Amino acid sequence: MEPLLETFNNVIQQAETIRNLAEQIHQEFFHNEFSSRCFADINSQLIWENKLVLRVRTHCHSSITNPQILDLKT
Repeated sequence: MEPLLETFNNVIQQAETIRNLAEQIHQEFFHNEFSSRCFADINSQLIWENKLVLRVRTHCHSSITNPQILDLKT
């Protein structure tokens, strides 16, 4: 197999592995009945107690679902 093709195939495999792991983490943190509540509590505290986290959270997602918050000072 050509080295470039082999490298490309390895990168695709690694990307699939990372995506699968990210999906498993998402399921664990947001949908697992045992750990999702704890994660939601921690996430909520971070978002509302740390203005920098709040700013990042509101600016990394669509302004349709998260209205823009103006004049935050960290």
